[in-house]
Formats: sequence, C-alpha cells, structure tokens
Amino acid sequence: MRYLRRSVLKAAAALAGTTAIAKLGRAWDLIVVGGGNAGIPAAIFAAQRGARVLIIDSAAQLGGTLLLSTGQMSAAGTQLQKSKGIADSPQSHYDDVMRISGNTADPELLRLAVFNAAPVFDWLTDHGFKALPDHPITGTTHDPYSHARYAWGREGGRSILKVLLEQLQPHLDSGRVQTLLQTEVTRLLQARDGAVRGVETNNLDNEKSQHFARYTVLSCGGYTDNRALFEKYEGHRSYSQATYPFSQGAGYTLGEAAGGYIRGGQNHTPLFGAV
Repeated sequence: MRYLRRSVLKAAAALAGTTAIAKLGRAWDLIVVGGGNAGIPAAIFAAQRGARVLIIDSAAQLGGTLLLSTGQMSAAGTQLQKSKGIADSPQSHYDDVMRISGNTADPELLRLAVFNAAPVFDWLTDHGFKALPDHPITGTTHDPYSHARYAWGREGGRSILKVLLEQLQPHLDSGRVQTLLQTEVTRLLQARDGAVRGVETNNLDNEKSQHFARYTVLSCGGYTDNRALFEKYEGHRSYSQATYPFSQGAGYTLGEAAGGYIRGGQNHTPLFGAV
C-alpha cells in the first residue's frame, strides 16, 4: 500500500498543471488500451508474471475484431504441421512473405512475426484451439505459400477469442486483471520528460478518470470504421462497411498526440483481398 501511495503521488506531481478530473484511479503495473487479439494476451502473460493489469476498451465486451474476423493464422514449424508430416521452418515462412510481397516487407518486423508465430499457434492449440480438419492449407487470397501453414477454426476469430477469454478468466477472478468497458481513453498522461505515466478516460456517464501505471500498451490501432482517418492514412476513401464499429484509430491518435509518429504505411493493406 505504501508503494501504491508513493506511485500515485509521484505520478500526480509529475503531471502538475493538468485539468481537474472527476476520479483518480489506482496505480497499476500495466494498462492495456484495447482488449482484442493483442491486448488480451498482453494482459494474460503480464498477470502470469505477477503484474496488476487494467484493460480498457470502448466496446461493451472484450474481443475486438476477433468478434468479426476469419481468424486466419499462418505459422511455420507448428505441432499441427508436424502431426501431418509437413516439414516447415520460420525461414521458409520469411522467404515466402518476401517473395509474395515483392521484397517490400519490413525485414525486422517480418522476422519478429514469423519466428514467433509457431509458439503462439502451439500455445493456442495447447489450450483448446482446434483448426479445421483439412488444415493447414497453402492460402486463399494471395500467391500460395510453399508449404501448408494457414489454419483457422470453425468459428473464425471467435475460436481464438474463446481460448483467450478462458485463459484470462482466472486472472479476472483473482482481481489481478480488471476491466473498464464502454470507456474511452481520451489521452495519455505524460511526465515533463514525455514519459507515459498512465491514461485519462471518459465513460458513458461522462465521468473522467485518471489511471497511472508503470507501463501502458496501445493495442487499439484499427481505424477502418473512421472514414477520415482511413482516407488520411490510405490516400483514398473507404468503400467498405464490413468492419468493426470500434475501430476508430485510437492507437494512432493517442500515440501521435503524445509525440509518436507512424511509419510503414506504404506496406499496409487494410482490407486484404477486398476493394
């Protein structure tokens, strides 16, 4: 308790001069903004390591785009592949993506993705995820992979979400992870040196609160339902309505307002396989 009080007082002092707020939240080890397919695992693994975690989401339920997506995953060297006699490797996965993208993919980000994909996929299957019986496959909406490594579940993204929520529930029950739903993060709270110390929120009752944390994760980057941001970042209008209504680009606006910048947009395809 003494540590928590000191943390709150230090954060409040560092933020001297900010406007008055309705409520002051407790101090956390980690605040996760956006409870979807990135935010929920971040909360799970942080809680497993003893962290106190707050998940904030503007929707009424956790899940994000997993509630709508097909949940297609590609991973090389998985237990599923081995069980079907498919010899594959992350390097082959890397080479395939470079071939398919015409060598435009970011090498650093690509290696981070493909060399960690199999452990993530195996973790899901170890905890109950079941791919369709004829999976993995080589692909459907782009030039095929050299090996069958695409897989998804019968309920699409919800097949993944079911596993994540089951793994999150014990941490919710213990109170180590708590959630604030139907709550918007309006800004990142920063110290004078620019370091992020927490977030300010606004709920449905228009109550503003501040929540402080050692670390803050923005896992809320989708902007496909924000037509102004879509046109800004993609360079043309959005002609699709097949998107998640809470994909408003909060991660981008919050990050930029705190001094961040966006890069790599030239390699981004927001609606793969669609107009």
